Amino acid sequence: MQFGLMYMPNLRSGLISKKIIEEDLVLAGSWVNPTMDMQGRYVFVDWGPDFVDAHVMQLPELTNSGLSLALGAMAADFVVNRQWAAYLHA
Repeated sequence: MQFGLMYMPNLRSGLISKKIIEEDLVLAGSWVNPTMDMQGRYVFVDWGPDFVDAHVMQLPELTNSGLSLALGAMAADFVVNRQWAAYLHA
C-alpha cells in the first residue's frame, strides 16, 4: 500500500482521497497584549489557495505584509523568536 498526506490533494483517475483531520488556523502573536494593529509585525503564511483568497477578502490591509513564508513550522519559529504574528495551526 502506498499513501501520502496532503493538505489539498489533486484528485486524478485511480487515486482515492479521504479526509483524516481538519486543522484550524488561528492568528497568533508572540508579544504581550497583541492587538490587530500588526503593521510591520505580520508574516503571511501561504496555507494554500483557499486561505489566500479568504485572507485577501477578510484582511486586505495585511495582504502585502512584506514577508511571506510557505512552511508552517518555520513560520511558528519565526513568530516566536522575533515577536511577530501569523496565522498558525491551533
